[in-house]
Amino acid sequence: MWLARVVWACAGATALIAPWGCGSPEQAKPVNLLDVERTPTPAPGNAHAGPTLRVALASMISPSHTRLLYKDLVDYIGERSKSKVVLKQRRTYGEVNELFARGELDLALLCSAPYVEAHDKFGARVLVVPVVRGERVYRSYLIVRAGSGIRSLQELRGKRFAFVDPLSNTGFLWPTYLLRLL
Repeated sequence: MWLARVVWACAGATALIAPWGCGSPEQAKPVNLLDVERTPTPAPGNAHAGPTLRVALASMISPSHTRLLYKDLVDYIGERSKSKVVLKQRRTYGEVNELFARGELDLALLCSAPYVEAHDKFGARVLVVPVVRGERVYRSYLIVRAGSGIRSLQELRGKRFAFVDPLSNTGFLWPTYLLRLL
């Protein structure tokens, strides 16, 4: 038994790996993100005396690893805005968008599909778009266990497949679209 590993890049960011691994269920070590403290915490190294800027992002790998991946960016936002940044992490893009709906955010780091939802429902607008290697595009990779013999999407029929966040364009919407085409 195995799970396909989905590797995705969010809005041109560094490729991130979904928290599912390959192997048997006995080897899996479940992580319940709901057990993680969900209250806002100031970003490390962000002790500016100015106004508070509430920034949110979804935990992509784990809350601590996501914080580490985005630390430099969050610190930069604080320095440039002369603000104390309070980082609000949530499990999903939907939960981040709920913070927008309640007026609890000033800024969020979102991929394309959650942004479209936030724009349509709450009037969110794009402030910046990352450019990586001269491009404002990102890709979706479907990766299978080495030695599986699977070389095409059609060969996943009857196999287990792990998706990521249901609002993730690359980790859910695009693979779902491809599967529906079959």
